[in-house]
Amino acid sequence: AMNKSSYSISKRCFLSTAFQEMLNQNDENERKTKELDSFTLIEIGKAALRNGELQIAEQSFGKAIRKEKLGEHRTKQNPEAYYYLADVLEKKAGKDEVELGQKQRLLLQAASLYNFVDNCLKSGSVVGDFVEKTSRSLPSKLKDVEDSLVLNIGGNPARCHFNCETKRNDLKQLRDEVKSILISLDQRFDDKNETNENLLRDVFVEQTEDINELCGMISSRIKQLFSQIVKECLEILGKPPCEYEVVVLGSLARDEMTPYSDLEWAILITSEEEKCKIFFRNLTNLVHLQIINLGETILPSMGIEVLNGDWFFDDITPRGISFDGFLPQACKTPLGNMKDFELIHTPITMANFQTSEMHEKNPGLAEILLTVAPLQSPKETLFNEYKIALGNELCKPCTTDACNHGTLVTQAECRAINTLRKDVSRYGELLTGRNFFDDGKLYDVKKEIYRLTDRVIAGLAKCFGSKTSGSFEILDELHKKGVLSSIARENIASAAAVALKLRNITYLEAGKQGEQMNTNRDEKKNEPVYNMPKEK
Repeated sequence: AMNKSSYSISKRCFLSTAFQEMLNQNDENERKTKELDSFTLIEIGKAALRNGELQIAEQSFGKAIRKEKLGEHRTKQNPEAYYYLADVLEKKAGKDEVELGQKQRLLLQAASLYNFVDNCLKSGSVVGDFVEKTSRSLPSKLKDVEDSLVLNIGGNPARCHFNCETKRNDLKQLRDEVKSILISLDQRFDDKNETNENLLRDVFVEQTEDINELCGMISSRIKQLFSQIVKECLEILGKPPCEYEVVVLGSLARDEMTPYSDLEWAILITSEEEKCKIFFRNLTNLVHLQIINLGETILPSMGIEVLNGDWFFDDITPRGISFDGFLPQACKTPLGNMKDFELIHTPITMANFQTSEMHEKNPGLAEILLTVAPLQSPKETLFNEYKIALGNELCKPCTTDACNHGTLVTQAECRAINTLRKDVSRYGELLTGRNFFDDGKLYDVKKEIYRLTDRVIAGLAKCFGSKTSGSFEILDELHKKGVLSSIARENIASAAAVALKLRNITYLEAGKQGEQMNTNRDEKKNEPVYNMPKEK
C-alpha cells in the first residue's frame, strides 16, 4: 500500500504534469484538461496561483466552476474555486501594465466573488475546514479590495470608513416595514373581499392611495441610502473638479422602487473635460463597491470573463439592491457600457441621446433617459437644464425614414405612437382578458403584470406631453388636461396599484427579485392570495 508520504509525492507529480500541460496548450493537452475533475482543476489553479501564472489559474478555476455547474453534482455548492478566482482577479488588478479602468473593474469583480462566497457560507450548505478558514479571512479580503480601489483612485484608505453592515440592517428594516404595511393593508380590506365586480372595483380604488404612499416611502428611503453612499465616497475622493448632480432613472425616478430593485442612475456635470469624467468614473466605481458589499449583486451582472455564457447562473446570491452595469444589454449607470456610451455628461450632451440618429442606434437607452429624477431635491439646477434640453429635442419634427406620418409630428409623438403599437401587440391578450381562465399559471410579476400598466401609462404620457415621472402623477395630469375621465383615471390608477402591490409582495415572499407569482385559486381557505407575506 502507498504510504502518506508517497501519496503526497505522487499527487504533486501529477499536479505538476497537469500544470505544465496547461502551460503548453495544444489540442491533445486541451482534451486532457477537459477530462480532469473539478477538484483537480482547483488544485492546478492553486498551484498556478502560487507560481504567479495568473492566466492558467484563472482558466483552471473557471473550468472547475463550469464542471460543477454542468456536472452530476451541480446541486452542491463548492465556493473554493470562486474564492481563489477572486484572489486571481485581485492580483491581476495589481499588475502595472493593466490600465486604470480595467484595474477597477477587476477589483469590483473580485469583491463580487468574495461576497458570493460569503453568501455560500451563510446558506449553511457548505461544511468542512474551508468554511472555518474562509470565514475568518473574508473580512480582511474584502478590506484589501476596498483599500486597493481607494488607492487606485488616489484616495487615502485610512479615511475610508464604509460600513456595509449598517446599510444591510437599514435595508432589512425597510423590508420588514413594507411587509408589515402590506399585511396591515390586506387585513384592513379583508372584510371587503367582495365577489361583486363593482364592489371589488371600489376596494381596488380605495387601496390605490395607500399603495401610492407606500411606493413613495420605499423610494424615499432608498434615495436616502443611496445619497449616503455617494456622500461617503465623495469624502474619500475630495472636492469634485466641476459642479454635478446625481439623477436616478427607472423605477426609482418613477417612485415605484421595490426594496429589491436594481439601481439605475446617471451624473449631470457642467464640463465635458476629461479630468471631470475621470473623477466621476472613479466615484461610480467606489459607489459600486459599496453596493456590491451589500451582498445582493449576482455574478452574471459582473461580466467576469471565465464565467460568461449561458451555462453560468447564480442561484446563491439573493438578488436585490445592485447595479447591472457590466451587462451589455443594461449598463444604466454612469459608466454606460464603457465602449459606445457613458452617462456622465452635461445636460445638453445627455439630451443628445434623443436625436433621431442616436435613438435608432440605441432606442432602449433613449427610452430610459426620458424618465429621470434628482437624487437630492435641493440640487436641481442641472436637472432642470436637462429637462429643458430634453423637451427641445423631443419637440423637433420626426425625420425617421421608416415612419409614414401623413402629417408632421414631433419625435416624441412618433415614438409614443410606435411604442403603444408594439405594446398593444405584446400585451394584447392581457388587455382583452382572453387569459382569464389561466388558473394556476405562474406569472412573471414584472414582465407580465407590472410592465403592462407601466408601459400603458408611459405611452400615454409621451402621446400627450406629460412632464411628470410617476405613474399616478401622470394620470392626475392627464385627468386635469381632460385626456382621461375620472373613471378612466381611477381604473388605470387602481390597475397600476395592484401591479405594484403584487410586485412588492412577490419579491418580499421570495426575499429577492423572484419574479414568479402563483395564481392558483384552489388553495386552502384563508391561504393568503398572491403569495402574501406571512408574519415570521
